[in-house]
Amino acid sequence: MKIKILSVMILALLFLNIAVLNAKPTTIDSLSVVRATGASYIITGNVLDLQSKWVNTTSISKIVSTATVQVENTEKAKTPVSKEVRIQFNGGTVGETTLSAYINPWGLQTCQVGDTVRFFCEEKKVSGVYQAKSLTVLAEAPPPEFVIMATLTPYIYEENGCHFERTDLIWTSAYMPIHYRINENTADCTDEGSQVQAAFQTWEDDTYSAFDFTYDESTAITSQGIDSPTNVNAVFWTSDLDPSYLAYSWVWYSGTTVTAFDIAFNDDEYTWATSGQSGKYDVQNAAAHEVGHVAKLNDLYDNGNADNTMFWWINDNETYKRSLYTGDSDGAQYCYSTNNRPTVSISNPSDLSTVWGTVSITGSASVSGSTISEVKYKITTISGFTYDSGWLSATYSSGSFSASWSSTSVSDGNYYLTVRAKSAQNIYGYYWVRITVNND
Repeated sequence: MKIKILSVMILALLFLNIAVLNAKPTTIDSLSVVRATGASYIITGNVLDLQSKWVNTTSISKIVSTATVQVENTEKAKTPVSKEVRIQFNGGTVGETTLSAYINPWGLQTCQVGDTVRFFCEEKKVSGVYQAKSLTVLAEAPPPEFVIMATLTPYIYEENGCHFERTDLIWTSAYMPIHYRINENTADCTDEGSQVQAAFQTWEDDTYSAFDFTYDESTAITSQGIDSPTNVNAVFWTSDLDPSYLAYSWVWYSGTTVTAFDIAFNDDEYTWATSGQSGKYDVQNAAAHEVGHVAKLNDLYDNGNADNTMFWWINDNETYKRSLYTGDSDGAQYCYSTNNRPTVSISNPSDLSTVWGTVSITGSASVSGSTISEVKYKITTISGFTYDSGWLSATYSSGSFSASWSSTSVSDGNYYLTVRAKSAQNIYGYYWVRITVNND
């Protein structure tokens, strides 16, 4: 029974959180130990090369990436591992199209050349390529010069209970309403289709967000992919998922526009219900969390956000995720607001500047058709989220804000300075610059 509980805890999904019957781990890092029980190989190394390609069958089209990795450490191996190996995983970018895959609670399953990555792998294929079930980027590839960071978009990391993967990847009005189909093919319960529809409707009904979902009809789809001749956004139950995954979600996008999605629920390892029964997973509860990922909101890990639908943990017989909480609504309204979002700019310090001593922070904030009720700022490390100052108050008057920050409160290094303005309708606008602290 212990082994079974641990395998459930490995959790799942590409977008969801699976729960265990015992106490929650207190840190995300501790979960990687549990996840290791489901891997035959745990390989850490530097990504030397990364190749992504389309893999097409009669029913599925997906992107698969193969990383060439210089091995630094092998924590677990059924057979000896070479100094250089190839590891394959789902997801990647080909041309303008990207397949974005997630495993909760470890987030986006992707990497780039130069990253140091820990891969959790299954057995090798005949070709000698390891199959990664999941991966964790331990250290991002450092740019040759700091100025190259100008090409990157920083995460807005768990602010006010909302956590976006990237704020520039969204569904545009051209794709609204977002059409989807459901395969009601689990034998565990009845009426699962209406429960899934209710989950989509919960996000659509959120005040001030512009979500628009439309259920088309049933579908016989039981596998992921872009289905020819037209894209079908499908929700279904399947027996093909890894036993450790409660649910699995794929989100496709081209450029910065989300274009399609699929959601799969594991019908082999878990029992489903529509009324929050003990020992069973509630369809609407799980689906509401998954739909949040379809909207490009990511998981919340801070225990202070445990009441939110996007909190990474889920329990059997749990139903509270059926309703959105503050952070869920904030994220939805930020990405898809029906109200105007505040416009923010920072005049000092400038982007990519070096600061020391007491730093004067100045800029402007405004919103059309409303007023600014609050301006705050925070300092965070650029890589790894090893430092977060929390939100600090700025003075705001007549369209301008100002604050003084002591750079000696942090170690020398590279940081984001993020400013957040809130409108009277509680809609947030953000702006950030990158600074180098040098007090030597």
